[in-house]
Amino acid sequence: MGTVGLRNTYVDYLLSTEGHISATDLSVALEGEYSHDQITRLLCSGEVDDKTIYLKGKHFIKNKGIKGVVTLSIDDSVVLKPYMQFN
Repeated sequence: MGTVGLRNTYVDYLLSTEGHISATDLSVALEGEYSHDQITRLLCSGEVDDKTIYLKGKHFIKNKGIKGVVTLSIDDSVVLKPYMQFN
């Protein structure tokens, strides 16, 4: 899979995972198909944006036949790591 495949996989991961989400956890779930660094580079590239997530989420919700009010909450905060030179 190329960058588009990774982007789609990452967005699917966001939509299907509850709780803590990390590039490391996704890499483990994919059995190393993509490394943590590849996922981090994707996120830094700006290819995963709010519009991409919204459209994919909308399609996902529509296909599941979910009715009523639906909330998609995304927290893009960064947890500071004291052992890193920069965050």
